[in-house]
Amino acid sequence: MIIFKGEKSLAVLRKNEPVGLALVGGFVGVGETCLQAAQREIREETGMELESYSFNLLPKIYDDPERDPRRHTVSVVYWIEIDDVVPPPKAGDDAKELVWVERNQKFVFDHEHLLERAWVERNKYREKIYEKYNPEINTG
Repeated sequence: MIIFKGEKSLAVLRKNEPVGLALVGGFVGVGETCLQAAQREIREETGMELESYSFNLLPKIYDDPERDPRRHTVSVVYWIEIDDVVPPPKAGDDAKELVWVERNQKFVFDHEHLLERAWVERNKYREKIYEKYNPEINTG
């Protein structure tokens, strides 16, 4: 999951191999939907309780067999925008530390590609909202 706050995104400093910065995430449990797993993983790794309506799905499935050196994984990625109303995240589960990072940060796995795609989708979303609520402004 990609959690934005202003012009930064939340990263996990992993305490397990491979060690390094990663996006908040994990695996879907038996009987869970992808969205339920996303909410659970965010709660376990950051302590944040986020409502399902906050989640925006990236329009791509990440399934390259080489993306995780441990095993073949498939990722469904959500991006979420939070503000100061949400209590600050606190590291939990397999997160050694949580850090707010700027764009173009290096990550383990292929997470910088996921994050870059989320920045693009977030900007598209913001442009649509801006046009919807400011129709007198010509953006093109």
